[in-house]
Amino acid sequence: MSQQIEQIDNALITACITFLAAYVLIFSLDKTENIYFGFAVVSSTVFIASCLLLTLYGKFRESIRKSIFNQQKDKWAKDLESDLDRMDNELVAPLLMKVMEMTLEKKDNKEMLIKNPENLNLILGNEWENWSKDLKFPRKLFAENQV
Repeated sequence: MSQQIEQIDNALITACITFLAAYVLIFSLDKTENIYFGFAVVSSTVFIASCLLLTLYGKFRESIRKSIFNQQKDKWAKDLESDLDRMDNELVAPLLMKVMEMTLEKKDNKEMLIKNPENLNLILGNEWENWSKDLKFPRKLFAENQV
């Protein structure tokens, strides 16, 4: 995509330079006695020149934006990772602890746990499977994929 945009920009610059040369040639002729023709040539020359300058400025700004983006990309990734860690510590972990507590307080689970304390992993594993099926819990967050 960026190669196609660059080809279009290069074609636009070439066309602008060609039109400017043609307008200079037309305007240098002394046969232009019509004022409207002269005004049209001058105005089109100004518009083509501004198009050329704005296209060149756009190419210049694009390279600056890319360099700024490449410099800031690592910082943004670290900020996103710290935000995800904070979200995990402040939101997800307390929620999981509450779910575990509610799971272990159920009568059937208490009886299984009293009979055999090694069933803790089995009880929590079954509850986790039920919970993730019910809510279709995503395995990867969108933000983690973007990093």
